[in-house]
Amino acid sequence: MTDVADVTGVVRGEGEAGDAVEAATTVTTYTKTNTNALYSTLVKDFPSDGKPVLLTVYNASSFSADSDSDSNSKKNGNVLAQTPVKLVADNTRAQGIVWADPCVSKWCPLAVEWDLLNRSAEMLNAITNITGNSAKAKAGDAADSDTTTPAIDFFAIVGDVFYDQQGSLTKSLYDGFSLKTKSVPNQVVLGNHDAWICSRPGCGTKNDQFGYGIQQWYAQDTVEWMNFTVNPDDPKYHTQGDREGTGYKSFLNTFSNSLFIQKIGNLGFLGYTGASKLTEIEPYLKEACAFFEEEYEKSEGKFFGILYGHCSLYKMMYM
Repeated sequence: MTDVADVTGVVRGEGEAGDAVEAATTVTTYTKTNTNALYSTLVKDFPSDGKPVLLTVYNASSFSADSDSDSNSKKNGNVLAQTPVKLVADNTRAQGIVWADPCVSKWCPLAVEWDLLNRSAEMLNAITNITGNSAKAKAGDAADSDTTTPAIDFFAIVGDVFYDQQGSLTKSLYDGFSLKTKSVPNQVVLGNHDAWICSRPGCGTKNDQFGYGIQQWYAQDTVEWMNFTVNPDDPKYHTQGDREGTGYKSFLNTFSNSLFIQKIGNLGFLGYTGASKLTEIEPYLKEACAFFEEEYEKSEGKFFGILYGHCSLYKMMYM
């Protein structure tokens, strides 16, 4: 994607008492996206008791890791945004929203006519505007004291993420999301159109993102993140004689960049891309099943496992 730099910022975490959560600044760059950089902070030991943590986004150009510069950034008005963020307490009921194949552009005939880009943002903003307290009370749960964070505990997009080859559609939609919506933990699985906009390997081109743009935008907690063992910028993929390189006709990414095993509340998640080979993901399928079974037994049947996939590219899965 080519718009990552537009949302550059630095995030720091603070507990309820204002104590800084230990953080380490990381920088990721990727040549195929015109050397745009995604600057972020890894918040270690994020609270699992369900209590909100205040996250602050600073102007990256004014940020420094030392506390004095941090204070100066606040004084100089370089705070871009602040929002409470939380993870639902471990082993308590979790609830979320799952989208699949969200199409908000001309790729879908009715998307423009029905203004799906703006309506999608309005719908999610309306849902996240319901706070944890009111939603739990309506659901029959014991209402907690949280009236600041959204009632949903995760938001997932299960493939074909806006059919966005360059990043502009994603940026437009997220510009319409409220800060509350953006604070919800996000999960994303790559679909076939996220690797090749035309839907399949045989028509892949040099303009396809192969999922790298999505990985930068969403920064998922995957088995590996930004593993460049397969690098689409390698010249060997670019040309072959007088025609475009045949490397673009394959999945120029590493399966582990988009495979994750997670737990949120009483839910376990395994997400993977169908462009992976079965031999690659099989060990992780077994690992996830063993983990889910263990959690199910410990919870006395109150834990549930969820499998996220999108499509099975038969020749790639079983070759």
